Amino acid sequence: MRGVDDVTAAELLDGLPSRVHEVYAPFVRARVNGEGHLYIAGRTKELIIRSGFNVYPAEVEAVLNAHNQVVQSAVVGRPVDGNEEVVAFVQLLPGANISAEDLKSYAAQQLTSYKRPTELIVLDALPAASTGKILKHKLREMAIDRAGANAPAAAAAG
Repeated sequence: MRGVDDVTAAELLDGLPSRVHEVYAPFVRARVNGEGHLYIAGRTKELIIRSGFNVYPAEVEAVLNAHNQVVQSAVVGRPVDGNEEVVAFVQLLPGANISAEDLKSYAAQQLTSYKRPTELIVLDALPAASTGKILKHKLREMAIDRAGANAPAAAAAG
């Protein structure tokens, strides 16, 4: 008989909606308590795999953070059709007058094509814990929700 440590991510997530599999199956960190309740703690790595290429969020964030109107940024992967998209969230300085498209163009000058954000979202403030650490799991959920909300419009347009 196998112990809990021997269970794969797919087996732990069996029976949950496919959307949960897309978000958590790659690099999942989970634990099961004594009562058999599953707790998903997040991903073990932040690595984004886009079209077979490795994208390290810190590299994309460094480019965005170097812009003089950016306070901070966070980059997450969004699952799409067996692949991942790069999605960037940016907090601008108060009174900044740069658009998301202008920031994407700025990043495109410094990043190879597969590292460029598919979507760049400007927020008033990035979600953070009381320690100041950016809550990337909340941003990942937001990115996935935005893709789902835009899917019917894209299907109707196509």
